[in-house]
Amino acid sequence: MVAGLPNLGPKSAQLLSMAGITTEAQLDELGPVRSYVRCVQAGTVSKVMLYALLGAELHLHWNEVPTDIRAAALEESTARLRAAQEGLLHIMSSAGWAAVGDQYVPDSLHEEGFIHCSTRRTVLGPANTLYAGQSGLVVLDIEADRVPDHILFEDSYGAGIEYPHIYGPLPKDAVVGVVDFPPEPDGSFRLPASLRV
Repeated sequence: MVAGLPNLGPKSAQLLSMAGITTEAQLDELGPVRSYVRCVQAGTVSKVMLYALLGAELHLHWNEVPTDIRAAALEESTARLRAAQEGLLHIMSSAGWAAVGDQYVPDSLHEEGFIHCSTRRTVLGPANTLYAGQSGLVVLDIEADRVPDHILFEDSYGAGIEYPHIYGPLPKDAVVGVVDFPPEPDGSFRLPASLRV
């Protein structure tokens, strides 16, 4: 039961219940940010709910949660909501995907600290720049809510375009679709029909 946890009274418990979160174990598994995102997706909640969830985790009153922790959590929740709306995609070889076990850990995670991703709007940029003419590719369609690690949108190259990055391994069960991504005859790519909204 979540009502009775620090900062979480009956109204908070009702909002969490509307998002399918009814137990302390579910809150622990999802953490404050993912729980808040589910509440936002289920209805109207303010960012005070996020701070209350952070306070419950930290055993602090919500207005005592440090500003830097609030800011980081708000940035990540905004990124997760954006990823849910715009899509969270990753291009890789079909052979590489076939070899993935329980989680995907690409070299970029070790080298740069994150997994490069795109949205439906931005995926053709890296596809046509990095993979032009390559066959045997797939696009992973990732459900942001199933990714336990941080997701942030960043302009890593100063190009004025923000791409989503996953700061940890990608659980295989977070991938809700694997879409073939063949190049056009001229070597360029088009967004597969199944990924268009």
